[in-house]
Amino acid sequence: MERSEIRDLPRRRRLCGAAALALCVLHALAIFVFSYHQLPADIRAIDFSPPNDGLKMFLVNYGLWLSPIIVVFLWRKFPIGLGLCAIPIGTNLSVQLYYEWLFLTYGTNPSMRQKGDWVSWFPTLFGAFAIVVAALWLFWYAIGGWATRSIPRQ
Repeated sequence: MERSEIRDLPRRRRLCGAAALALCVLHALAIFVFSYHQLPADIRAIDFSPPNDGLKMFLVNYGLWLSPIIVVFLWRKFPIGLGLCAIPIGTNLSVQLYYEWLFLTYGTNPSMRQKGDWVSWFPTLFGAFAIVVAALWLFWYAIGGWATRSIPRQ
């Protein structure tokens, strides 16, 4: 791209890449704050024996929790899509940091004692939703690419 073309792009489009990178970093931060207390136990639980159940569980959990990063990356050129991703990512980060602050200040963490607390299952649900969105986008992209190849050009 030449300099003149870059100047012609709308300003909000140029900032979407930086916003997407910031959202990816914030989401990764939220997930590692969320799993900070159980991360050492997860790493110690990895079993490198032939069934590899510990390693599979570790990779599946973190793959699921970090999957919204894929959706943010796919929507990096769409301001509305990034805005829709920013709402749950910002909410998750704020609540995870609040619970971490409670733990460091008072020594209690309400989300660790309560089973079924929305803070503990929100990253999993958001990750599952992100996987569905990424799969639909991939399917749409594959069908769209196939449809445009099958149309004869004049």
